[in-house]
Amino acid sequence: MCFLKMHYYEVVQRDMILTEIVENVSVLASPTKIILSFGGENIEESYVLSCIFSLFFICGQKPYFIRQKVNDLSDGEVLGGKLTLRGFSMYNFLYRLLFDILPYMKHFEGFRGPVHPNIFSFIIKDVFAFEGLGSFFLYLNLLGFLQCQVHFTTKNNIEVTMLGQSLFFCFS
Repeated sequence: MCFLKMHYYEVVQRDMILTEIVENVSVLASPTKIILSFGGENIEESYVLSCIFSLFFICGQKPYFIRQKVNDLSDGEVLGGKLTLRGFSMYNFLYRLLFDILPYMKHFEGFRGPVHPNIFSFIIKDVFAFEGLGSFFLYLNLLGFLQCQVHFTTKNNIEVTMLGQSLFFCFS
């Protein structure tokens, strides 16, 4: 079992039960999924392929394409890649992000507080902080930034902040 998942079940859930009045554990807030996406700026084939490759390299799962909406001016070109992580892979990615990548980033100043009642979004500008992507710099130099969304089963921003801080998110 991943350390972060074990921490959530052994420490965070017990703290939430002691601080809140709940009837059972199933109504407690928890992370449900993480959505990672690259792309949106360029429709060149090399850019789209580098987005797809980097998502596959970071998470080890096959991403799907982001397509432009079909209308009179465009015919649904591929813009980038998107990936949804759930369960063990979600906790594994969160652990790698919080303990292996963010501490070694050059310009990391903490996360801003959440705006949405059950989604926490942030952007990673230094994509090459992920271990192993630096060796592919010549092929992936077109990459922009990685957009991350962490979805929770919460009802308001205070619960998102509390759950995020208990899962080691460093809100500023």
